[in-house]
Amino acid sequence: MASAATFSERVQAELNIVRLRVRIDNVHSGMNEEYQNIGRTIVEFHNAASMPKMAEQLLKDERIAASLVELTALERVLDKLQDEVKNEHAVYRQATKQAPEKAP
Repeated sequence: MASAATFSERVQAELNIVRLRVRIDNVHSGMNEEYQNIGRTIVEFHNAASMPKMAEQLLKDERIAASLVELTALERVLDKLQDEVKNEHAVYRQATKQAPEKAP
């Protein structure tokens, strides 16, 4: 019975890690989208021959400013998800240590 519980804990930890990794990938995709928004806006400025003279002007553009805010939020989410992955790894390691060794 104990080995079934240990197996169940290990499987649950592995599933949680996979779910968290999928969420991390989604956050990375969101971050890449925001980086693309920033880059696209700069290219539009350049193509229109209206490239701002100072970097501060770029940061005042509402699309860039919104993307920077969103990137900050996504980075916080990413940090939390990575912490959760570490916690799930700890659960998995603990469940693995508790599993009784079987002789071949």
